[in-house]
Amino acid sequence: MKENLKKYLTHIISISFLIYMNALFYIIIHNSIVQGKEYIMGLLVLLELVFVIGIFGEMIYYFIKVNKNKELKGNPLYYVLIYMLNIFYIPCFEIKHIQKDKDYKKKNIIFISIMIVLYAMLTINIMSFTALESTKTYNSTDNNVTITLSDNYKERIVGEYDLYFSNDAINVGMFLYDNEEQSANDILNYQANYIYKTIDSVKRVSNTTKTIEDREIHTIVYKGKIDDVENIYMMSTITSKNKDNYIVYVVETTRSENYSITKDEMDKNLENIIINK
Repeated sequence: MKENLKKYLTHIISISFLIYMNALFYIIIHNSIVQGKEYIMGLLVLLELVFVIGIFGEMIYYFIKVNKNKELKGNPLYYVLIYMLNIFYIPCFEIKHIQKDKDYKKKNIIFISIMIVLYAMLTINIMSFTALESTKTYNSTDNNVTITLSDNYKERIVGEYDLYFSNDAINVGMFLYDNEEQSANDILNYQANYIYKTIDSVKRVSNTTKTIEDREIHTIVYKGKIDDVENIYMMSTITSKNKDNYIVYVVETTRSENYSITKDEMDKNLENIIINK
């Protein structure tokens, strides 16, 4: 057991690091997971630092290994590969040159295949994070509401909506209710009835309520057809302890075939709507 652990320790470190980085970026992108639990994010960043220090230590250790090996130290390519490709190359180097495993080719192919998949996933997560980093904040005309969206959304004037935004996949419309006699449930029921009257083949997909800091978000998701095109309608009310009798109604729409891809972004848009004090 100890021999196998020693033999494959570098593989475990490399694969664990990429799995961890994927998990870290996923949590950062979906920050509602740790919202209000900043200490968790602090621990995650600390663990990342431990990984980085460990990998640098690993590089130094294998520089020394190469330098002590009479067959290898004369070839500077090994130093370059260890430095440039560290987590990818060091496990392959260990299996071939240190352990001298006769099946090193097969094992290295399996290892590199796993690493390529994990690295591709990490690249996608980093691109998603970069897209989220570029945002723009909008305020309602009464200054009671602030919404932060990715900068690929454009603000538009549409019908009687108080605020309206859209990008290539998602439309976001908002009505603001201040000291109205209607409750949040009344507003959702009214909008649901409107959907049933104006859209074909309407079906309810889900009904959820969640609390984020001072806000309660109640969301009902419907799907229905217009001219034989099926769309998703994410209808939500947002209320806040910051302002009594103030209700934000939000409807987000997207094509049904896009929903699995856009759902997280649509949820994130709701979380980024703040009712100001």
